[in-house]
Amino acid sequence: MKMKKYELTNETKKTGTGDTVYRIRALRSWKVQGRLVKKGIIGGWVQSEGNLSHDGGCWLFDEAMGYQNSRRSEDSIGYGNSKQYGNSEQYGHLKHISSGQFLPEPICMGPFGLSLRYISIQPDLSIVAGCFHGDFETVRTRVEEKYGPDYGSYSPLIKILKALCEV
Repeated sequence: MKMKKYELTNETKKTGTGDTVYRIRALRSWKVQGRLVKKGIIGGWVQSEGNLSHDGGCWLFDEAMGYQNSRRSEDSIGYGNSKQYGNSEQYGHLKHISSGQFLPEPICMGPFGLSLRYISIQPDLSIVAGCFHGDFETVRTRVEEKYGPDYGSYSPLIKILKALCEV
């Protein structure tokens, strides 16, 4: 069996949904996405070890949280005040950051409308937004086909993507 990379500490807090989460502490050192996770460093928060894989380089920095049935794996990282919950899965080389921050690498952000929208913008500007993927025009067209010319709850997302893709 592979050695665990983190442990749950006794430090707890309640999420906005009333779930109890535990602060994590690294049990070994590794690098993920150019950032060092050093043995003994205190990380973010999880409800259980089911929220953050012991495999790969995935990690929660700062005040980032994973709870409910969410799962983070591979080299996916969360930081800032990002929150991952529900039945969401984050994996690969994804960076989950606080709403309103942008990076030239894959990101995750929300909320938009009444629901949380996760998007990934790749360095080549290809986009994954919920069940929509492709270049900006492809995503915009598919969202319009499904939700109409006002884009439904995707409207703020389309505006942000348009601005990012015009840069």
